[in-house]
Amino acid sequence: MVPLLILFINISQVYEVEGVVVYAPRYPVSLKEISTGVTVIDKEAIDALGSSNIGELLKNLAGIDVKDYGSPGTVSSISIRGMPSSGVLVLLDGIPLNSIQTGIADISLIDVNDIKQIEIIKGPVSSLYGANGIGGIVNIITEDGMESEIAGASVKQKIGDVVNKFNASEYFVKYRIPYEHFNYRITGKKISSRGGRTNNDCDGFSLKNQIGYDFTALKIEFGTILNFRDYGIPGPQPLIDSLNSLPYLGDSTSTSKYDNQSDRVWLNNLLLTLKLLNSLSFNSSLFGNLQDNRFHTRYSGWGIVDEDYQYSLTTLGSNNSFVWEWKQDKLILGFDYRYDTLRAEKMSVQTGDTIWSAQAKNYGYWFSLVKKILRLFTINGSVRYDKNSSYGGFFSPSFGIISEINQRLWLKFSIARAFRAPGFNDLYWPIYGNKQLKPEYGNAYEFRIESSPVYNLFAGASIFLRDVRDRITWLPTKDGLWKPQNVNYLRIAGTEVELHLKLTDNLKITCDGTYLFARQKNQELIYYDFITSEMEFQEIEREAAFIPQLTFSIRIDQEIKKDFFLNLNTEYTSRRFNYYENWNNLPEITMDTKELKPYYLVNVHLRRKIFEGLMLSLGIRNLFDTHYAVQFGNGLNDRDYPMPGRTFIAGISWN
Repeated sequence: MVPLLILFINISQVYEVEGVVVYAPRYPVSLKEISTGVTVIDKEAIDALGSSNIGELLKNLAGIDVKDYGSPGTVSSISIRGMPSSGVLVLLDGIPLNSIQTGIADISLIDVNDIKQIEIIKGPVSSLYGANGIGGIVNIITEDGMESEIAGASVKQKIGDVVNKFNASEYFVKYRIPYEHFNYRITGKKISSRGGRTNNDCDGFSLKNQIGYDFTALKIEFGTILNFRDYGIPGPQPLIDSLNSLPYLGDSTSTSKYDNQSDRVWLNNLLLTLKLLNSLSFNSSLFGNLQDNRFHTRYSGWGIVDEDYQYSLTTLGSNNSFVWEWKQDKLILGFDYRYDTLRAEKMSVQTGDTIWSAQAKNYGYWFSLVKKILRLFTINGSVRYDKNSSYGGFFSPSFGIISEINQRLWLKFSIARAFRAPGFNDLYWPIYGNKQLKPEYGNAYEFRIESSPVYNLFAGASIFLRDVRDRITWLPTKDGLWKPQNVNYLRIAGTEVELHLKLTDNLKITCDGTYLFARQKNQELIYYDFITSEMEFQEIEREAAFIPQLTFSIRIDQEIKKDFFLNLNTEYTSRRFNYYENWNNLPEITMDTKELKPYYLVNVHLRRKIFEGLMLSLGIRNLFDTHYAVQFGNGLNDRDYPMPGRTFIAGISWN
């Protein structure tokens, strides 16, 4: 387990970590008992930021980069310290959200209104969780029926200014019925968004039910979440100039006026915690993630082509562990099982129909040890072995040590090995899939120093090194087909700095900064003769694609007067690059570079408690109406995916 920064958005808790419990290491543990560093965002911080979605909530944190297409409903994903989104594991109440097709978790599915706590480990977690933990983990815990308010409701409205004409509304309700040791809780949310760009509308609805039983030695909780949403997919913003005309099926704002998608998601989770002895407990969970995704696209080929895709994905699994505790030490033994299935259909009058399916089973065996040595050191060690029916076995060890030099100075070091599983698209796509793919794998090293020299100041700095080998990319083969292959390499060295200062009881300042030196070594096609089918590849090193070199943020939280709160946060992200093949001078093939410009954003959020239980909020996101993008388009001849301009937000909530 990787010891990283123990970072809290709610600064009053930075220096009081005794009572804070984290669940991301797969068992409840106090922060002071583990060497793994964790970024924790609590409910108070979530309310203070006034974020409409989880991407807005996380993007200001050190080492975090959120990819977003800028349109409501479309996929939003998270990367940690430059590691790709497909290598970051995302859990919602223990349910893995990463797609079995691509490995990417769509965090836009998560309802911010219902989050109790977010925990982020910014280092490999394959030694605890197995596949897709090569970059870290985001563990999201929602409100439960045992602790939350009896009832509540909120309404939020977002509008653009006179230039960015759009509006979005959100309605949220919750209700809880307690009876002795039993609890029932239900929540619902409806969203609607219109305008901004052509084909940019979104409608969605979610419903969550929870039933819980909490007794002395036994806790049982069952939860189910239904999420429906329908949205347009406008694509990149077209580039209109003397060389590029309006897209045939789009307009000046959107590449497509016809592409759209419907998602139906059903999440289920049964949690059981049983106290067997004073020092022994058993934890078990059964989970299911069922999704039905339907995508319609229209494009111009030999005439107009319409295609409809339907993907039915199912993930079923069980996580089980025994936890022994004695004195300050812990030993955890665990066993996991997971079963994934996919059925895919493509229907088209013009291009024909295609049906394919795939399935995989995974068994995981792991143990973890936390050991205190002479009050001077705490060591954390974990080992896991995964056996998968698609790609075989993988062994993932990790080791960390933390030394408390004194009550105000801590030193940490860690080393870990982790992997990312190939997705079903790479393995089983008809004709083009490659069943011989191996997992991507890599090592991570980190040294960290943390200090609290005075009671109202916390500072931390990390130096880290990570690599990923056998990265999967699609390349042409001798039979003329493009297929995924394990040939690329990624190396990231970087540093993070955090500063938390409590100037007064009513004024707090947080500063986060991350610098990444990321290089990729990719096998690139540099020569292709269509007549003879002769091909030549070359390993070329470049600055890594998609990864900004520098990010930093400053956040100010102030209680202006009693029950009147101000949150001001600013963020800067440096430029990032992507590379596109240039086939204009065949048989020679070169690579063109595209750049997303650096940007600076300012967001303001005000909250006023009208009376007990009733809160009014007002905010402006992107105060200076910065034009920027965080996701590249399809090539050089578009303007990428524009993010929203200046947005006004008003809301009222009652608990």
